Formats: sequence, C-alpha cells, structure tokens
Amino acid sequence: CDWGPGFSLVFVGGDQMGGSASVSVPATAAGSTADVSVNLVAPGEPGTYRGNWRMQSDAGLLFGSTVYVRIVVPAPATVTPTPTEEPTLSGPTNLQVALQADGSALFTWNDAVGETEYRYEFSFVAGGLGVAHSESLPAETTSWNSGVLDCGGNGGFTIIALAEDGSEIGRLTVNFDTPACAEETVILSPIASRSGNMSTEGCSGLLRAGIAPAGNYIRGFVSFDISGLHDVTIVAASLDMSDYSLTDDPFDLQPLHIEQVQFDGSLCSNPDNLSAPTLASLGEISAESGLESPLNVKTALADYLGSGSHDYFQVRMRWDDEGAGSGSASMLNWSTVRLIVVYQP
Repeated sequence: CDWGPGFSLVFVGGDQMGGSASVSVPATAAGSTADVSVNLVAPGEPGTYRGNWRMQSDAGLLFGSTVYVRIVVPAPATVTPTPTEEPTLSGPTNLQVALQADGSALFTWNDAVGETEYRYEFSFVAGGLGVAHSESLPAETTSWNSGVLDCGGNGGFTIIALAEDGSEIGRLTVNFDTPACAEETVILSPIASRSGNMSTEGCSGLLRAGIAPAGNYIRGFVSFDISGLHDVTIVAASLDMSDYSLTDDPFDLQPLHIEQVQFDGSLCSNPDNLSAPTLASLGEISAESGLESPLNVKTALADYLGSGSHDYFQVRMRWDDEGAGSGSASMLNWSTVRLIVVYQP
C-alpha cells in the first residue's frame, strides 16, 4: 500500500540510545523506496546494545518486520605502561693497598656502577701521633695515594660510593701497617765541661768516685748530649762503665749507686751540683764484675726524653759508705763512660 501522511517509524523496544520515539516517513508509493534515518548516541558504558523499530500507519497500527540496530561499546583498552628501568647501582670492589718505594701507600679499587662521586676516609698513627681526614673524589676514580707515611705506623682507608641523591651505594675498608723503622745506634761520650768529680773540697775533670786520702768523699758525674734524640723511639740504652781502674779496694764502700741527676751549667760552676736532686735510680753495683756489663738505662732515658725537650742526660756515681777514710785513697777511676743508644728515627 501507499505510505501517506501520518506514516512513521517508531521505537518499539530495546535500547533507545537517545533516538526519537517516532520518525516521520515521507509519502512513498507502493513498490517504491524511501530513506529514513534515526540519530542515535552510543551509551558510555561498555556492552552490547539493541534498539527495535517498526512501521506505523496513520491509524496507529504497527506493520512490517522489526527493524533493529545493534551496537557494541567496547571496554577501554588497558594501557600497560612501559616500566621505567631503575639505573643499576653497585658499590666498589677489590680494594687493595700497596706500599710504595717512596714511603707512601697507594689504594686501588674496581669502580662502582652508577656513582656520582666518592668519599674517602683515611686515618694513620705513628710514633704516638695521628692524622685523620675525609674528602670527596670524582666519579670513576679508582685510586688514591696517601703521600709519604712514617715508618712503624698503622692506619685504615675506607672508600664510599655515593648515588646522585647522596645515598651510599657501597663501601670498602682496608687496614695496613707501614714497615718498622730501621734501628740506628749512637755512642755518646761525656761532655767535658759537665763531667768529672766533685767533693766538699773541690771539683776536677777526672772521672772517679771514692774516698780521698784526706778522708773526704768524692762523687763522679757524667753528662751526655741527647739533643739529637728528641724525636726518636728509644729501643735500647745502656751505660758502658767497663773502662776503669781501681785504687785500693773501693768495693769495701759498696754498693756503688748509679743515679740520674739534673743540674745546669758546667759541673764545677756550682758547689750545689754535688747534691743535685736524684731523678731516678739507675742501679747499684756491689762487685767489680758488675762494671763489665752495660747498665740498662732505657726506661730512664725514654721517660726523660718524653717528659720535655731535655738536652742532657746526667749521671752521678757515689758509694754507699761515704764516711771518713783512713789516710789512703780508695777510688774507682774511669777513663771514660759511654752512653750507647739504639733508636728508631
């Protein structure tokens, strides 16, 4: 039949999708065709949607087949972000120390990965004196030299790799010792102006101790110049008193006291030097055989040097019995007394 005024395409069920409920159809003769359009809006949610329409006559009667539209709203694609690779970070490895011919220490290591800088920490102690410091080093540094170090010392070195944010990537530590100092020996002879003998009756440059024929006691003194030993380590020190002779038998006056004393100026310049204060007892000798063996004075000498910048090591020899004599000399005489010192510079 012909479609005239009042014929329309109407929504009859399903999903309307924003379309009109009715759309007019132009007048169309039987057997002819006509274009009819409906504006639809796809739903926002994912899913499958269908809307159904049919023709309707001017009398309101539905006729003909159901016309439908079916659409699929897909789910939004899931975007998987490409992971950002974190930079690979690893600390230094294989820290080594090698002592060099010039007395320095060379520290080497395998480079870290991803560091922006290094920091090192260094400490060293020798002869009772120590140093410690820490500094930055550029990235990719793989060695550091300490500079010349003293002998007989010990120390430690730490290398630390740092990331861009200042955090620590890794660290290594190595400890080390420098070689023992070579030993040297010095043999000191008495200083003439500060050595000799004193009694209540006078003073002379002869090295002797005992009783004079007049009955007065005589004390011997020796002084050694130790100004060259201020900054050394004393390994051994001894008094060699073996170059001697006897007048009569002074060992009747035993024992012979060997004492460290201290006085200023030349020996004979001040009578009070006879009774100079005793700083330390170095030993006693009760028989002639005791003069043949060096007398160990290491502790006294080392302590004295450690207590200040002293330039002279002074020793007094006196007999225990300094009573009146019997009109004949009883004397221990030395040609010389030597101070033998073994030290490390």
